Amino acid sequence: MVRLNMKYFAKLFISFFLIGVHSAVYDFSYSSPNFRDRKGINPRILVLHYTTSCNDNAVNWMCDKKSQASAHYLVGNAGTIFRLVDEKYSAFHAGVSYWNGIKNINDHSIGIEITNFGYTRDESFKYFSEKEIEKCAYACEKKWHPYNACQIDSIISVCKEIIFRYDIKPHNIVGHSDVALGRKFDPGPVFPWKMIHDHGIGAWPDMETSLNKVEIPSSISVSWVQNYLHKYGYDCPLNGKADSKTGDAIKAFQMHFDPYTKNFGIPDEMFCEKLARLIDQYIVE
Repeated sequence: MVRLNMKYFAKLFISFFLIGVHSAVYDFSYSSPNFRDRKGINPRILVLHYTTSCNDNAVNWMCDKKSQASAHYLVGNAGTIFRLVDEKYSAFHAGVSYWNGIKNINDHSIGIEITNFGYTRDESFKYFSEKEIEKCAYACEKKWHPYNACQIDSIISVCKEIIFRYDIKPHNIVGHSDVALGRKFDPGPVFPWKMIHDHGIGAWPDMETSLNKVEIPSSISVSWVQNYLHKYGYDCPLNGKADSKTGDAIKAFQMHFDPYTKNFGIPDEMFCEKLARLIDQYIVE
């Protein structure tokens, strides 16, 4: 079950009506052929991605029937929001995935791609200037390309609209890395999850309030980590073993909620406290 988080909805209200909504620019001139009927399913999940390519390449790829890939929206470098698939259809953005008991993520979600090159690979350095490389931030054992202010403003605008249309709960606003463990890394650890949370979008652990029902263990066990990652929504096994899939779930959580940890892949005290607080704030037993 999901706890109704009044603080979350208050932030949305304040952001909409007191701060105002960024006047995002939409482009409806492109249409992807890669979609299918939702079969009457209302979206419950919002998934954010990065493209690993520039605007033109991303749009052309997702509008090519051969690619069998698409998203409902693409947020470009300048903040323009390209509508590629009507929300009444399922776009092909999540692939093999799982979140909160749902395996067929595409039929249950809205997908937003964001123009961003992701992390720098050795071969990618030749494509970027030294100035561009200097802007990259080190997190989770890689160097990542940043998102710009125009993109973030547009992401906030389009996400608010989608949340209101479908009443999407905070913990169901996720990255591709959250739903495709070990297979995908987008939107990456430098995506500003805390910032968009402050605008009423998505979940974030409140480190100041008291825990009500989840106890942080004095000694961290694999079973505790697995149990609460699974409760939050991750496709984490419940076998009590520190296996690779559990490791992938830990890394996905850290990329989202603790991107600058020095213990990437290791569930330390901060990991446990953030996970416990997220469960306490957003999930009802």
